[in-house]
Amino acid sequence: MTVIAKIHRIIPDSGKLKAIAEVVLGGAFVIHNVRVINGERGLFAAMPSYIDRNGEYRDHCHPINPQCSADVNNAVAVAYREACEALQ
Repeated sequence: MTVIAKIHRIIPDSGKLKAIAEVVLGGAFVIHNVRVINGERGLFAAMPSYIDRNGEYRDHCHPINPQCSADVNNAVAVAYREACEALQ
């Protein structure tokens, strides 16, 4: 499956949050408002989420296998690095 990420907004000086992206899966499904986070192990994609009745965050959507998760994270990281390079 092809995974394409596009950075919509880079957020400077915001701590761990680095950007907002959209991810297209297989040319057939788009996820908007994906947050690009710089975590302890590097950049990763945080899916759009909501707070449930218990005050816990729940993703609206998410990859269901490790390969898809890795593909999404890699596409987002590459798109973020390319967007940052384009600003220089």
